[in-house]
Amino acid sequence: VTGNTSEGSQSMEDVSNWPLESDTGLGFVCSRYFGTTVALGLSFVSFISPLAMVVLPKLGFFPGLSDNKAIQPSQIIQLLSCTAECKGILLSIAFKLVLLAIGIWAVFLRPRNSVLPRIFVFRAMMLVILAVCSFSYWLFYFVQINEATKALSVGEEAMDYTSLVSYVSSFGDTLIFIHYVGVILMEIRHLEPVYYIKIVRSPDGESRSYSIGQLSIQRAAVWVLQKYYTEFTIY
Repeated sequence: VTGNTSEGSQSMEDVSNWPLESDTGLGFVCSRYFGTTVALGLSFVSFISPLAMVVLPKLGFFPGLSDNKAIQPSQIIQLLSCTAECKGILLSIAFKLVLLAIGIWAVFLRPRNSVLPRIFVFRAMMLVILAVCSFSYWLFYFVQINEATKALSVGEEAMDYTSLVSYVSSFGDTLIFIHYVGVILMEIRHLEPVYYIKIVRSPDGESRSYSIGQLSIQRAAVWVLQKYYTEFTIY
């Protein structure tokens, strides 16, 4: 008795017979939400960092400037004054952040239609670069504030608020460049054709051929499934 006529036969094309991992397990939940949560959290912290750097000195967050008796109130007012040049830089920072928010929303904040088991190397690399960049800018930010406080205490010339705003503006430029590199690596790099594949549906022999770019096996599989659901006829 052949497999086609036996009542106990099973078709390898029936996905219900394949051993599948449960989508309610802890491993599946972690792989689905952990990476996205880390990416969103890190992106949010990096996005609000320029705003925080600009606002914190005005709010008196650094007690070394206001509690130090060696620093006169007039010096603090002069140090935190914002000239026309400073206001222009603040306006450019605002537009940079708006454009960055639009770019992030348009490119990266899209619903995921698949959960892949392996780490997306380029995405992980961009997150590491973003974390290192944010940490470095915050580190030198606090260093500059402390040096300005010490310089005022001994009567030396210190970094004013305009210089601090220029520093924050460079941080905004760096974030835009990181976003640009991320778009190239994750969205544009694989558009250049590298391979030519042919997909055949075995029950009826319907086939399609596609040229694909440099993709991993798992991402190529997702891409093929999307093409199958949108371009193959209903079977």
